[in-house]
Amino acid sequence: MAEIKRKRKFNIIDLVLVLAIAAIIVAVFFVGNKLLGSDSPASSGADKLQVEFTLQFKEIPDSGTGNLAEGDVIRDANSKAPLGQVTEVFYEPYSELLLTDGDQGGVMAEKEGYTNMLVTVRGEATKDERGYYFNGIKMLVGKQAFVWSPGYSGEGWCMAIREVK
Repeated sequence: MAEIKRKRKFNIIDLVLVLAIAAIIVAVFFVGNKLLGSDSPASSGADKLQVEFTLQFKEIPDSGTGNLAEGDVIRDANSKAPLGQVTEVFYEPYSELLLTDGDQGGVMAEKEGYTNMLVTVRGEATKDERGYYFNGIKMLVGKQAFVWSPGYSGEGWCMAIREVK
């Protein structure tokens, strides 16, 4: 007997599979762009500005001071993208709140052997309504920054940011 070959018809299941594959491709494209930072102004060709920001590193052991100097390049610890060049390093005593027993108050007292470090960094950035971007890395006042340079790596907080001429 001769076998009869029938053509396969396109049905609703085939349509659902094609739409699911298309949705996955679109999702991968958009997620990939977000992870690579292509939605930052830097990728859109925006004008570069000279910007200075100050990072505060708290409770650094005295033995760790002096590892960062003017002229060092600061990089984002995750992406290794350069954020800018150190223009100033300032040290101040580290203080902590000591609670008193009597009136349940407290006093600020310096902690021996520790210091705070304020580092001013100057670099090129782009700006939009969400903040400043240094090589695609967003920087805002109050934002935590994980940075490294040849002599230092640490976690600091952006305390100030300003455009310079």
